[in-house]
Amino acid sequence: MDCIVKMREFSNELTKKEKQLSEYILENLEEVKNLNTQKLSERTGISQATITRFSKKIGYSGFPDFKIALSATLAKAKAIKSERKVIHDKISIDDTYEDIRDKIAYENIGAIKDTVKILKWETLEEVVDILDGSKRIFLLGIGFSALVAKDFLYKLLKIGKNAVFEIDPHVQLANLSSLTPQDSVFAISHSGKTLETYLGVKKAKEIGAKIITLTKLSDNTLSELADVKLHTLAEEVSFRSSAISSRIAQLTVIDMIFIGLTKKYPEKALEYIDMSSELVKELKLK
Repeated sequence: MDCIVKMREFSNELTKKEKQLSEYILENLEEVKNLNTQKLSERTGISQATITRFSKKIGYSGFPDFKIALSATLAKAKAIKSERKVIHDKISIDDTYEDIRDKIAYENIGAIKDTVKILKWETLEEVVDILDGSKRIFLLGIGFSALVAKDFLYKLLKIGKNAVFEIDPHVQLANLSSLTPQDSVFAISHSGKTLETYLGVKKAKEIGAKIITLTKLSDNTLSELADVKLHTLAEEVSFRSSAISSRIAQLTVIDMIFIGLTKKYPEKALEYIDMSSELVKELKLK
């Protein structure tokens, strides 16, 4: 996993000193990979204990383990740079269409690869089992997450699942009035801090319905309420008006779940899919 992406992903969870450390590392990547905690402490004025805590907070056993990951990340970046003119740079207003093509493709491919690395197959299987055993599946998502939820709704309906979703956040919350412990709630929010989605999940928790969340990797309010947590790892570049990489990563996870559900009852699922294809075939141009 790209440790640079992880540092940026966890930025909001860091203390003031840890943020200072993270900023120093990001500005001195080549230097830091050759330092021990004592040398890094001397150069940053940050204690060795804080350096160790920082390393553990973002998912490593200690600073030596972090340095190994950093070295691997830098080596990978150099290898890619030798093949491409543009790699992980931020998109700017002055970029050519070639730059935009390469940068967005790199970010999206990286988001999918990083997400796959943190997604345990056991967690995926657990999610599929919960959704398969649910009387109804309520989907929650606001903004760009709502587009992902809408895509998931179509997929669930296509294989005969009783799924509920509305774009309007007020209607989403109103729909939960009929929620029962036999139902499940699938909540999507990259930040994990969307108020409307949080209120829906909180209500589901009170009722006793199973809760599945799909959020970013770092700790967040929404995933703390979940029975099963799904995560994506996607770094958004600065010149974007929409959540491109995170949305691509979310859609990839949704596709995995959809195929998992299809595998439960392949003949029945394929029958539903074939039927839906036949229904729209007449709408195609000859």
